[in-house]
Amino acid sequence: MKQKINIVLSLFIFIFYSCNQITKSELQDESIPIIEQFSSDTFQKKALFIFPHADDEAICAGTISKLKEQNYEVGVIVLTDQGKEVRHKEFIQSMNLLDVDYFEQLSVRNTNYNSWNDIMENKIINWKGDTVSIKNMLVKKITDFKPSIIFTWDNVIGGYGHPDHILLSQIVNDIFDNQNKYLEDSNSIEKLYMISLSKGLENHILNKLDFYKGLISRYKQTEIPKPNIAVKISKYAIIKKKVLLAYRSEYKSALSKFFPSFKETDAKKYFELYDREYYIIKE
Repeated sequence: MKQKINIVLSLFIFIFYSCNQITKSELQDESIPIIEQFSSDTFQKKALFIFPHADDEAICAGTISKLKEQNYEVGVIVLTDQGKEVRHKEFIQSMNLLDVDYFEQLSVRNTNYNSWNDIMENKIINWKGDTVSIKNMLVKKITDFKPSIIFTWDNVIGGYGHPDHILLSQIVNDIFDNQNKYLEDSNSIEKLYMISLSKGLENHILNKLDFYKGLISRYKQTEIPKPNIAVKISKYAIIKKKVLLAYRSEYKSALSKFFPSFKETDAKKYFELYDREYYIIKE
């Protein structure tokens, strides 16, 4: 019976890749250097991931695993659970899977939208306009954790045009750019990493989403900001798939769009193809 299951699984994987006719060279940008060292030896090895929503960290699961392997102390902060108890439970499961050293869901009030239509029609007020207290809250968390590097979304289109992603990244960028103003002398952040994608991944994933072009045009952009470094993550395929699967409530509405067919496909095969996480690094 087990042999039959393995044969069926292998056949499915073969059909999946054959039908899609996707090659790694179409997806990945070999001109973008793969990073091994995240910060200088002179800096304490502490990495902080800051996102608006639980499940955002899943896109960086490979990077988090690599940092843990390199003995970084890793923290994850998300602003809200979007008012969903199930999302909070899924976030805790994700944190346990990634074995992070510190995680927290802040009690930030939800943005006033209920659907993607509200976002598309630009009818939202991000976190009800309360950005000053959010910045103060993050300054306090950064001061306490003392990260040498921080990860978040890009500050131009927020990955795929999500306004929450953009606004939070702009807040984090302001803190990073003005460390002398916001942080104590002992809290020096060496680098800021902002999530991005290769052009091939943008074409294969984002450009197939109906809402993507409309959202990025709102910010007077035509494409995702180009990354300047990549992290090889095929080694962490199994843990990344487990983290994605932890967010069962988000599979149909979000994750299946950004990670097509990951649920049905062998983790090692899948992340041998989607084998990099891309970032814009700011020093």
